[in-house]
Amino acid sequence: MKTGKKPAGDAAVPGDEKKAALRELTGQPDGGLALIESEERYRRLLESARDGILLLDFDTGQITGVNPYMTELLGYSKEDFIGKHLWEVGPFKDIASAKADFLQLKARGYIRYSDMPLETKVGKKAPVEFVSNVYQSGGSKVIQCNIRDISERKTAEAARSETEAKYRTLFEQAHDSILLLELPEKGEPLIVDGNAKTLRLYGYSREELLGKSVSILNENPDFSRSIMEKKLDIRGAGGD
Repeated sequence: MKTGKKPAGDAAVPGDEKKAALRELTGQPDGGLALIESEERYRRLLESARDGILLLDFDTGQITGVNPYMTELLGYSKEDFIGKHLWEVGPFKDIASAKADFLQLKARGYIRYSDMPLETKVGKKAPVEFVSNVYQSGGSKVIQCNIRDISERKTAEAARSETEAKYRTLFEQAHDSILLLELPEKGEPLIVDGNAKTLRLYGYSREELLGKSVSILNENPDFSRSIMEKKLDIRGAGGD
């Protein structure tokens, strides 16, 4: 008796239906479909990446692809990039070595700049990390450039440098003699730094003191002994 239903083993699954539809639309065998699906996954990754990404033709250096975050980062449209050489696009025009770097990239397959100064379309500074690689795609070479915004890192570094400079000034201008010491596991403490008052008091230059035993500052053995006792007290308080 015929029921009009296919046996369970013959039932089409969604993946099979998708492949069948793709075969009909593209005329590609399953191997070609796998390539199409792989390229589709790569396209989705490209579009969702939180780094700016440019794809360049290996032979000409012309830009063939740009992801949404790249346009968001620098304020240029997709049309501002596509079909142009990297060194012809606004943000990269002022990078004097851009064209030479492209030739170097072709020869070496990799190039990286930890801090490349770019500008947005409206003239705002945009420090970036620039990494470019050559890879194979479908039997041909492609160049991928990853551009990462490092403005927050640069701001944090500037704040840290400002804080260090402020405390360095306090250290140097102090009216008291101040020594910074390293406490090795064995032996006497070593001088890491001394402020201006220390240098004037003992008559040494900073270079003459750095790395020396603290005992160099006093011929009285009680001086060095008291420092050693304080060292032991510090280690004991730390549980060593």
